[in-house]
Amino acid sequence: NAALFWYNLMRSGEVDMRSRHAACPVLTGIKWTANKWFHERGQEWRRSCGLNQFEQEQYVGDLGAPEPKNHFNIRSQAKEFRK
Repeated sequence: NAALFWYNLMRSGEVDMRSRHAACPVLTGIKWTANKWFHERGQEWRRSCGLNQFEQEQYVGDLGAPEPKNHFNIRSQAKEFRK
């Protein structure tokens, strides 16, 4: 097992742009990932997200870009959990 951890804020509270990252698609095999967010302070009122997890698009990370509708993600299996 392995884990990575890094802060994405400077001591001043400003975003550290060096912490920006993305994942590459898996060409062979399977990749499992998990995120655990540790919030320095509340962010609920800074940027609301009107989307829920079962809609056709969702926001990806802090990039703010919608995920393509035909992109594979966990929502395709989420229907099983709504029953």
